[in-house]
Amino acid sequence: MQDTNNKNYQVAELDLFDITAVLWKKKRLIFAVTFLAGLVALAVAFMITPVYEAKLEIAPPTINNIANLNYGRTRESELAPYTVKDIYDVFLRNLQSESMRQSFFNSVYVKSGAGSSAKIIDRGLYEDFYKRLTIAPVGKDQNDRWVVSLRESDPVKAVELVSGYVAQAGEYAKQEVLRNAHSEAELRARILKSQIETLRDSGKKQREDTIHRLREALNVAKSINLDKPPVFTIDRSSEMAGDMGANLTYMRGSKALEAELINLETRYSDDPFIKELRGIEERLAYYQSLEDAPDDITVYRQDGIVTPPSTPVKPKKVVIVIIGLAAGAAAGCIIVLSSFFIRRRLSQV
Repeated sequence: MQDTNNKNYQVAELDLFDITAVLWKKKRLIFAVTFLAGLVALAVAFMITPVYEAKLEIAPPTINNIANLNYGRTRESELAPYTVKDIYDVFLRNLQSESMRQSFFNSVYVKSGAGSSAKIIDRGLYEDFYKRLTIAPVGKDQNDRWVVSLRESDPVKAVELVSGYVAQAGEYAKQEVLRNAHSEAELRARILKSQIETLRDSGKKQREDTIHRLREALNVAKSINLDKPPVFTIDRSSEMAGDMGANLTYMRGSKALEAELINLETRYSDDPFIKELRGIEERLAYYQSLEDAPDDITVYRQDGIVTPPSTPVKPKKVVIVIIGLAAGAAAGCIIVLSSFFIRRRLSQV
């Protein structure tokens, strides 16, 4: 019993100095394992396909870039001018939309063969593309500048894809803004056309009503053989025509009434006799001209030139080798210490 206690006491007496001595004694083995692990890590680092990241920074358009969009848009025309923020918000919404990602994935990314060589496109490939594409603001205080980045194994293809994605988002946003602008002008033009049709219908009905009244007055004038309006003599020195009120239209005489009836019945258009019509037609022509306004606008600006990256973001070879060396050194130490403690234990049995 005493011998057993002595042996346990001797094992417990092993301190850090002894362990260091053991490790130093087997340093060649540790160095060999470390070197071997470093070689393996280096091989792995070179075997991993490098991934390059292309970045494209974007900024809001200038007032000059959207000037054509505000052609004819004033407060007086009931069409508020577009601001740079209005246009840029539409672009950012399209840039970050899920429909935009899916459209670009189906129309460009899959056809380019990027990301996968599989013939069958599944959800996994889209999720991989979703992770490769990153859209984020540049810094916390600069909300108007954004960066779009895409990771690919081919640096040139990465630049082409990220540039194509931003360009497609810009085109979608441009078409949306133009549709909205044209729709506003078209809506007001339709309202004015409706007003014009209403006024013309009203003018036509008023003319028909006037014809009916004149016909009745003509019948009365003929029944009393009144060809000309009567003249009343006052104090022998002045003359005054009879009262031609609404109920005495027949007093204008049959000849005048017949002439006016012929004129009303053969009238080609009532437009010259509708007071409000010409002003509404001017406004209609104005809104119709806005539908054909120039559409040469830019919804964003590219900040800088995008060039193919020369350094991959993955794998980080130095980090992999360092981790391999550290793991090899740890493995070597574990092997040496395990062997030492096993031999020591067996020798004390």
